[in-house]
Amino acid sequence: MDSHPVQKSKKRTELRADFRLAGRALVVLEVESDDPGAGQGGRTISADTRDLSAGGVRIETKVPVTVGALLAAKVQLNPSQPFHELAVDVMWCERVKSVQGCWQVGLKVVSSDTQAFLSWVDAVALALADA
Repeated sequence: MDSHPVQKSKKRTELRADFRLAGRALVVLEVESDDPGAGQGGRTISADTRDLSAGGVRIETKVPVTVGALLAAKVQLNPSQPFHELAVDVMWCERVKSVQGCWQVGLKVVSSDTQAFLSWVDAVALALADA
């Protein structure tokens, strides 16, 4: 991430298996799918990450996201790189009490043997190595 420093972080009480990258990446979530055949695309929201790993992403949004939803996501780690297209499960969504109209959302990346997922894992590993 060129414009934002990336740092490895892992809290002592953290239960996640992966190290998290702190920094900003762009996430576009498709929160409503389009009707088949309509060809216009669904409703999306854009958000910045708070941190991320190969297995999950924490974002901040201006709207809440439905917990338990399985969504299509595009994640861009660096503006000069292409988006990674992933499937994500919404694990939690909490209002940020100190900021009006702000929500933090925990997304779990759905693992698979697809090239898109493997490319994502490689990209996060490279970002961790550069941190």
